[in-house]
Amino acid sequence: MKNITKIIILLLVTGLTVSCETDYNDYETNRDPVVGLVGGTGGPNINVPVGGSAEKEVRAFSSVASSQGITFSVSIASSSEVGAASVSFPATITIPANEREVMFVVTVNDVNLTTEIQDLDLVVTSTDEIVSGTPISFNVKQQ
Repeated sequence: MKNITKIIILLLVTGLTVSCETDYNDYETNRDPVVGLVGGTGGPNINVPVGGSAEKEVRAFSSVASSQGITFSVSIASSSEVGAASVSFPATITIPANEREVMFVVTVNDVNLTTEIQDLDLVVTSTDEIVSGTPISFNVKQQ
């Protein structure tokens, strides 16, 4: 009787684990490129002089290199404490053809900044052709 119970349990366990088939044949599917942002140089801090401005290089990267280049826009995330009046960057950014990354400059002006650290969160704007990837966050304060 013990052997029959063991055999039934063995058959049930084997049947349940073997019957979990998944089709992984979608690897050839064309997917939209993922475009994200990472820090360029100097770490996550942006210290803005009183009444002045500071620049920060940001690197945008793509999951694929396109033969036509990839054009996208960046926006300030809703989680950002620094407002749009304090920040400027190019309206559109293009990763050149057959490349996977490009550098661009973000300028932060002393408009409504304080000596306390405020978050500046930038994100790639998703479109029908682009998936928004990694956002980037900076610590901004008036120096």
